[in-house]
Amino acid sequence: MSLATTIEPPRLQIRQAAASAQFVGRFAAIFMMGAYFLRSSAFAVSIYTYDVPEEYFCYGSLILAAAYHLTSRGNRINAPVLLGILAVSMSVLLSLDPRESLIRWVGWVLIMASGGGLIVGSSVRVFRQKTIEYAIWWVHIMTCGTALAAVTGIRFPGRGVYWGIMDHSQVLGPIAALSALDALRRFMVAGRKKWLTMFVIAVLVSLLASSRAALLGLGIGVLPITKMAGSRGHFIAAVVFALALLGYFLILYDRQVESYLISRSTTVASGVMNKGLGNTRAELWGERWREFQSSPYFGTGFAMGGRESEGVADASVMGEPGSGYLAVLSSTGLVGVAGILLIVGHLVLCLRKNWNAIPREARIFIMSWGAFWAVHLNFEGYTVSVGSLLCLVMWTFLAYALDQARPQSR
Repeated sequence: MSLATTIEPPRLQIRQAAASAQFVGRFAAIFMMGAYFLRSSAFAVSIYTYDVPEEYFCYGSLILAAAYHLTSRGNRINAPVLLGILAVSMSVLLSLDPRESLIRWVGWVLIMASGGGLIVGSSVRVFRQKTIEYAIWWVHIMTCGTALAAVTGIRFPGRGVYWGIMDHSQVLGPIAALSALDALRRFMVAGRKKWLTMFVIAVLVSLLASSRAALLGLGIGVLPITKMAGSRGHFIAAVVFALALLGYFLILYDRQVESYLISRSTTVASGVMNKGLGNTRAELWGERWREFQSSPYFGTGFAMGGRESEGVADASVMGEPGSGYLAVLSSTGLVGVAGILLIVGHLVLCLRKNWNAIPREARIFIMSWGAFWAVHLNFEGYTVSVGSLLCLVMWTFLAYALDQARPQSR
């Protein structure tokens, strides 16, 4: 027996090790998305009376995924994302409550290291591909489950106008909108009518959730799908659909028109009308802007806001920041915003450079979901909310887009 054969493991052992690594990666992807979707569902509200068990599952899944990436061969740190994270960390050091800010910052780093773009490589690329696929199927499952609950009259504990099988209507709205966008993409690309049916169901569920921001994001998100995958007629229909949702969105800010619609409304969308002007984001935007003015360079502290920024402990603060963009601006300051822009700018430059090399269906997916996030983040502030399902899905989506824009050899 030669020296080479005594040192090198047999091919069977190599294949078994590779298969074991793939199993761990797939399990980590399923565990991560499953833990976060369960935490945001009505079932978690039914099982637990407090958040600690769900948080353990969520953070445990992030740690498992990050450990899998770090121990897999061929992966490396993405320098622009690392620099962006370090820039954001300045808001932790100068926070009014450094301990609380540090805990939240570490959670965000775990999201960036597991689903986000901090680590790149061949195994991470496959992991994020699978994770996005699982996220897509989860949004369809939750949307269909909510439709079934609405038809049968089954009510689960939750909050908001109508939450279905999610824990809050403000979570159900974007989940249903993302489901609608994916269903429309599949219908336009493959022409299978079951996906058109799914699109209609998801739009109705989004209306039931009464999230105006999600509806507006949905209206904008359909435009790139019909432009890139449909005919001129399809695109014109999508423009009409988007304008209708935009008009619906703006009409509800007119008090007289709103009062008339509320008095006449018995439709599935009555929840949107009844939310009223009291639920607009003007006050929340004003709060975030005042926080930014109080500490413009380094912010009030990572993911800190409300009375927290004044040194008053309150478990309910930043529950509704009002804008993902302003939440980053107020809590991390200009230095933190520069870090986030570095991360996103790196993605945009890679997409622009290699756009034509990305498969057509992936381009449609990136444009439709990307358009939704760009609009929805104006009104919902989960950008750095590490316990939020939407935060995880959004950063994983952005990292997936980065993977698509990078040649596989890199």
